[in-house]
Amino acid sequence: MEKTITQDFLDLYDGSVRNSGGDLPELRKVREEAAALLREQPLPHTKSEHYQRFDVDAALSDIARNIDYNYHPDVSRFSGKSCFLSFKTDAIQAFMSGGLVHDVSDAGSPEKGYFIGSIHTFAKLYPEVLSKHFSQMPSLKADPLSQLNTLFFGDALVIYLRRGTHLSRPIHLLHRVAVRREGSSVSFPRILLIAEEYTEAKLLSCVHGFNPHIEAVQNAVAELYVGERSHVEFYLLEETLPLITRIHNVHSVQERDSHLLINNLTLQNGKSRSNYRCDLAGEGAELSLDGLAILDGEQVADNHTVIRHSAPHCKSDELFKYTINDEARGSFFGMIYVAKDAQKTVAYQNNRNLLLGQNAKMYAKPQLEIYADDVECSHGLTTGQLDENGLFYLRQRGIPYPEAVTMMTIAFMGDVVDRITLPDLKERLIGLVEDRYRGKHSLCSAANL
Repeated sequence: MEKTITQDFLDLYDGSVRNSGGDLPELRKVREEAAALLREQPLPHTKSEHYQRFDVDAALSDIARNIDYNYHPDVSRFSGKSCFLSFKTDAIQAFMSGGLVHDVSDAGSPEKGYFIGSIHTFAKLYPEVLSKHFSQMPSLKADPLSQLNTLFFGDALVIYLRRGTHLSRPIHLLHRVAVRREGSSVSFPRILLIAEEYTEAKLLSCVHGFNPHIEAVQNAVAELYVGERSHVEFYLLEETLPLITRIHNVHSVQERDSHLLINNLTLQNGKSRSNYRCDLAGEGAELSLDGLAILDGEQVADNHTVIRHSAPHCKSDELFKYTINDEARGSFFGMIYVAKDAQKTVAYQNNRNLLLGQNAKMYAKPQLEIYADDVECSHGLTTGQLDENGLFYLRQRGIPYPEAVTMMTIAFMGDVVDRITLPDLKERLIGLVEDRYRGKHSLCSAANL
């Protein structure tokens, strides 16, 4: 019988990782747990209910057999780089290449009330905090792709805010996907954010390609713990390249009266699958989950969201928008789950899509699963073309047809951009979105970082 991809990865783990001797005890333990979970629940395939629009087998089969786990890139040549979205104001800069963390401009200290840096340093400074949080979310344990990341991640960026810490400066993580100069590249990056009670932080993670001629696969995980009355914003901006396949798994847990904003912005990509598993576990928690995807050529963007209301008086507001042209394909699955005791839940879900080409395709499936009887929940879905009356109005005022189409398409994405609260990011993103629709590419997507 032919071996499965899951078994190939488990064999690789047994042969190359388990006995490498470089792991700290805390990390070795979670890897062993991940291996056991993968043996019970293998990686998904196109026959799996939620992966019919994204071929995990095709994305992972080659690397399962050819991954070079011992490859370590030379990150020194990336030092001091910045991207088009670098903040005008002061920000805490961090850099990842592949899955390795380096060049954190301000690692913090106990006196400052926060830590930002490699998980290997964090494990030595705060072993109890790491054991309590790292890879412990129920949604993460139930996700085979996240467990695959746990098997092979080499490093992780940890952001730890102790009780009462407010970071006045945003954190800007600049992340290179592919770091090889030839051949193929694979990476398993990870972010662990722990915000204790009464804290505040804003994180922008910019994901960029490196070489347009190199195939790269990335399976990333972000864990977000948001404590009582804390406020966290997490922006993920994807500006990669056509030969890059990204799988991104975001898991979050919110405590009482906390606020979390997640905004996923896909401006340039190859094939992307993003999974969001968000649990409003404390009474009064609020979540905003937003995203936009600009797709053309043969690009693919597949967003899969599950928002779980586990406590009463919580609120979630979800908005995803796509514009799709040429042979590109978009997909959106959204589930809002309201537990029996989660009374007074308020939950909104919206998915809006524009098809700009005859061969463009969009697949969407919004869902509600409600077990409480005193709730306010709704979902909306529209997929169509630009309004002909609006185009006619603009053309009557002397605007050429192509420019009228561009103007209306830019305006279509406006409300997603408006939900961004970082002024520098919002200002520059407006320019990036406009350039994208006009066929221009930013310096970042051109790999000139």
